[in-house]
Amino acid sequence: CEHLAGLPGLMGGSRPELGRDYRSIVFGNYVVFMRYADEEALRSHLYGVHVVHGARDIDAYFTEHADEE
Repeated sequence: CEHLAGLPGLMGGSRPELGRDYRSIVFGNYVVFMRYADEEALRSHLYGVHVVHGARDIDAYFTEHADEE
């Protein structure tokens, strides 16, 4: 996450189906889900929201954890 936070611009792909402003990037066997505090700024704050093993059913995971948002 520290490495991702240091990179300029928007990292990962947009994932609007999972939540507002969600983005994701694959790291090894895991999928890191994150949000930027301000998408207009080149070096915005990065919030790591979830780290999920890639073998998990991502849609089911977000359905199970919807109440935590």
